[in-house]
Amino acid sequence: MARDLDEALVLLLGRCAGAGDGLPEGRYPVWADDRGRWQTGGPDHWAAGFATGAQALAEVCGVPVRGPALRPVVPDDVDVSSFHAYTGWYAGHLDARAGESGRGEAARIAARLEAALLPGGALAVTEHDLRGPAGHAVAYVDAVGPAAALLAAYVGPEVGARHARWTLTTLQRSDGSILQAARVDPATGKAREVYTATQGFALTSRWSRAQAWGLLGAAMAPPGSVVSQGKALADWWVAHAPPRAAPPWDFDAPAGGPVDTSAGAIAATAFLRLARDMDSPRAAAYRRSGLDLVHALLDHVDDDGALHDGCYHRPAGLAPANELIWGDYYLTEALALATDRVG
Repeated sequence: MARDLDEALVLLLGRCAGAGDGLPEGRYPVWADDRGRWQTGGPDHWAAGFATGAQALAEVCGVPVRGPALRPVVPDDVDVSSFHAYTGWYAGHLDARAGESGRGEAARIAARLEAALLPGGALAVTEHDLRGPAGHAVAYVDAVGPAAALLAAYVGPEVGARHARWTLTTLQRSDGSILQAARVDPATGKAREVYTATQGFALTSRWSRAQAWGLLGAAMAPPGSVVSQGKALADWWVAHAPPRAAPPWDFDAPAGGPVDTSAGAIAATAFLRLARDMDSPRAAAYRRSGLDLVHALLDHVDDDGALHDGCYHRPAGLAPANELIWGDYYLTEALALATDRVG
């Protein structure tokens, strides 16, 4: 496909922002099969807001897109978890910034997240990982970026900072890499065990999307709140990720397995965001890392603007080499950052 970044941005916006075209009302794109047909989730699905976020980006960038306006609303009768921050930020806050009416939904989810905070700043999910016993809380690194940003914007910067600090400090290893999850004592907020959940290669492996989510958390957290954690993780990624290529699905998995372009897209966005918040020469290095990832990932984009080779859940065999809506979205955001279409 074309290597021009502006052309690539328009192409990806057309695919991602128009992903709701032809879908039943109340269904939102999650991953696409080999024929490009979107498999969907309801408004409570963690990925329901990404196509809306792309529509917001399209409006900011002045790019017309086809398809209906998507407005996922998290139902009142579901238990809120950190994963709902994706919808609050991408389908609420960003939608509002594009001149629409998403701010009320963003504020509502932020208030529910604040009420769900455990002592110390952890945000837990109500369901358990399959390897764990019932009756404990599980906190994940996955949504730390949008959760911290949403809490900071609608509750207060220190609340967002506290959540980001707890998550990245608790889950970060001494070498700078990140484990995905922690079992947490709900009464004290203390982590009982830190591990990688069922999407990774092993309980102690460095699942690539966890590393990318952690980088995004460092980039979206309130300024100054997780600087040392972000630098350590960014340095680890640069030292271990293949240069100018999509990352493996898990850095500790045997060689020859699938890549995960969605992890690369998340990391590209994070590096380009971090570059704007750092002084050079570190900022220049981060920008190079982000741009190298963008160019590498464009080799996985087809003429319709779909980013292929995303690995949703390798151990379960779920979409292990497919187009994923969040991969499309984050590569689109990275392109908007790289071309200075957004701040």
